[in-house]
Amino acid sequence: DGHAVLCLTVHHIATDGESQGIIVRDLAAAYDAAGAPGRAPWPAPPALQYADHAVWQHARVASGALDASLDAWAARLEPLPEPIELPALRPRPASVSGLGADVVVTTGPALAARVETFARANGTTTFAVLLATYQLLLHRITERTDITVGIPVTERTLDADADTVGFFVNTVPVRTDLSAAATAGDALRAVQTSLLHAIEHAEVPFDLV
Repeated sequence: DGHAVLCLTVHHIATDGESQGIIVRDLAAAYDAAGAPGRAPWPAPPALQYADHAVWQHARVASGALDASLDAWAARLEPLPEPIELPALRPRPASVSGLGADVVVTTGPALAARVETFARANGTTTFAVLLATYQLLLHRITERTDITVGIPVTERTLDADADTVGFFVNTVPVRTDLSAAATAGDALRAVQTSLLHAIEHAEVPFDLV
């Protein structure tokens, strides 16, 4: 009927959220160029490829540039936190199975506005409030005060990475001591401190941590 569908499948190890925008942008530019004689069919390649970023990162590790951050992680995570055991229908398997499901919850604009207001009133971000809420939930369910949650952070630390397709994502553990948190504000400040520590040392690859 004259219509076409483009289906693009990319493994998660080769792309991240920002990469998807870059791919769509470049495809759109190429599509427009196809109908304009004389225009280059593709945008200029980025200054750095993902392999260049990987080589740079390995060199940073080998040079000892990340040793101070590694020491900071060792101090933060020693002794290692015990895995959180949640009350569930099934026990934690001996090895990761990959089986699971997604649960989508829509909060609505009113609650979202309250969260943003609370974040501004406490001089922090909406993400920090949501992370604090999640860690408080884990505290309430498990009655543990030592809560560690892994979060994704971007590794696009170089300006030249802005137009590069690749998996520029690292995982950092946010370990929070909630033992002295008597109020939601106390918990938020504790989480904010832990979050800032994690972001400060986020350049260290998670496998090294």
